[in-house]
Amino acid sequence: MTGIRYFRCYQDAYKIALEMLRQIDELDEPVLLAMLERLNSIIVPLMEEVDPEWAHCGSLKRHLGFMKYYLDRDNKSGCLSDIRDIVFAELPELGDYIIDNGFSEGHLDMRLCQATSRLFEINDYASVVRATFPVLSSRLRRIFGVEDGSDGENLVNIIFGQGGGLNPAALSREEKTAYRNLIAGFYAVYRNKFNHEDSSPTFVQANGVVEMANSLIIDLELVAEASMRANSE
Repeated sequence: MTGIRYFRCYQDAYKIALEMLRQIDELDEPVLLAMLERLNSIIVPLMEEVDPEWAHCGSLKRHLGFMKYYLDRDNKSGCLSDIRDIVFAELPELGDYIIDNGFSEGHLDMRLCQATSRLFEINDYASVVRATFPVLSSRLRRIFGVEDGSDGENLVNIIFGQGGGLNPAALSREEKTAYRNLIAGFYAVYRNKFNHEDSSPTFVQANGVVEMANSLIIDLELVAEASMRANSE
């Protein structure tokens, strides 16, 4: 289990903990105990992989233990402070640790991770998509030396046209056409589709958009570096 799977497991755990906090007054102890068991079934394997010493999640392990102690004794009021700490302090701390060490490092571009990670955490997948394209556009303008203001298909046409930007892409005509079609299509299909308020992507769709943008950033930075060398000769 790596990368996005760590974060997905974290999200599932957070949803359970948040639901327990929201419904603690309405649900009886056996139901809450079953929810706690589900929470533990996700958290314990996750911690075994990302943080076996439980050193980056506050007192999460201790609070989970106290919750079981009180719920086993039909005393849900005794664990109210525990679930609050879990939701508002310890799981967010764990989420930060996973992002910094399992989700972004060596995988996602840092700026892309910063723009989308919190949105993934709150399941705002439409905003994930909307936040992805400004990062991609900004990176394309910077590495190919295109003035601010150009975006989307216009930006792509400048970069992969003949001699576009301060650092023209040193590619064959066929390669330029392939990149132009790929990236322009990416903007046209996904950015335009999910820019509308009535469009709501799934996690899989949002993650796919982020991964595609990440792959393009990696590939095009290599192209830009090679182009800079070629253009200086």
